[in-house]
Amino acid sequence: MPIENIKGRKDSQIHGSTIGVFMNCEVRCSHCGQASQNVLDYKCRKCGHPLEVQVGQDFQAEKISRKIWSIGRYLKFFPYMKDFDRTTLGEGWTPTVKLKEHVYFKLESLNPTGSFKDRGSVALLSALYTRAREAGGYLSEDSSGNAGASMAAYAARAGLTAKIYVPENVSGPKFSQIKFYGATVVRVHGSRQRVAEEAQKPEPGKYYVGHILHPLYRDGIRSLAYEIAEQFG
Repeated sequence: MPIENIKGRKDSQIHGSTIGVFMNCEVRCSHCGQASQNVLDYKCRKCGHPLEVQVGQDFQAEKISRKIWSIGRYLKFFPYMKDFDRTTLGEGWTPTVKLKEHVYFKLESLNPTGSFKDRGSVALLSALYTRAREAGGYLSEDSSGNAGASMAAYAARAGLTAKIYVPENVSGPKFSQIKFYGATVVRVHGSRQRVAEEAQKPEPGKYYVGHILHPLYRDGIRSLAYEIAEQFG
């Protein structure tokens, strides 16, 4: 579980390594509408704006797999999650607890690594698992805590290598959690933006899977809305 330190390179160019794959869903630029069919695209290749998964179906209760008590209940709503069984840690279907009238808590801390970020990690890794295994290399993520721990855990579950870029002042417990899951931890000197730039910097075999920018990661959080809809009837 090596630890690396980066003291300050100025190259802030952001490019993504590419693995062509058909994702069984429509992903388009939020600004210009340009389509993407590459599982590793995290920004529009035409204009550089964020990408979005186009959700083209209503929530249909009959498509829920009611014998599964995890995000797996909703796989028919996430057609790109082809390797879910190889990446899941049993995340999702967290309970809601009533505090007072009209106020409830959704206990996302009961997810495997302690946060809702597990929803995004399993969605993204379920989509890119096969290609990443075939191509080799490693997953790159930037995080100040929860997202890095989540990606490290799910990469370990899938048998993939992960490198997590963190701020120099990352909290001790989160730093230890990321290392515990077996990821390489890279401490980056400077701003949070510099951490992201280092994680996104192109290198051979490096695949950026950032939780802020990657559309499939963000789309995985959609499972939370489905659970709330079910739990409140």
